[in-house]
Amino acid sequence: MAAGNRDHAQLQPSKDRTELKMLLKSLQEIGLRDLDELIGNVAEGLQVDFKQAAVGKADAERKEFVADVTAFANASGGDIVFGIAEGPDAVASQVLGIPVADLDVEERRLAEIIRNGTDPRLTDFEFKWIDNPPNGHVLILRVGRSWRAPHRVTLGRTRPLLHSEHNAASTQ
Repeated sequence: MAAGNRDHAQLQPSKDRTELKMLLKSLQEIGLRDLDELIGNVAEGLQVDFKQAAVGKADAERKEFVADVTAFANASGGDIVFGIAEGPDAVASQVLGIPVADLDVEERRLAEIIRNGTDPRLTDFEFKWIDNPPNGHVLILRVGRSWRAPHRVTLGRTRPLLHSEHNAASTQ
């Protein structure tokens, strides 16, 4: 199932908040107006996560990113929205945007982090960039529910030696 074609019956409105209309739309239909509707109305929950900043290059930041992605894939799927500030109650508070020099390069970097940092390998996700002048862009990463779950984070782990590799190394 593609991330954009999710079973709408699985989606639940945020408790005491506006229904996540954005989650019911295909990524191609989502625009800045939809992001503005999140502000003051939608809290982070089982199907949405807000990130104020882009994914950094440090291992800890990349691991946290993959952990968020696998959590959605292992549950019912959801959207991670980069460039949205949240208040202390986890409700979206401001559309900020994130500065990105090359959208294609950043998208490929994030896709590689996801694919190479999960086991089994996650492939059901898609990106949508929304221009937010003058502050850069907002990125929506839609993660589909995985039927190959559970997924685990493998980013940064070294593969243990197989028994045959260990024996070959000890005889040299």
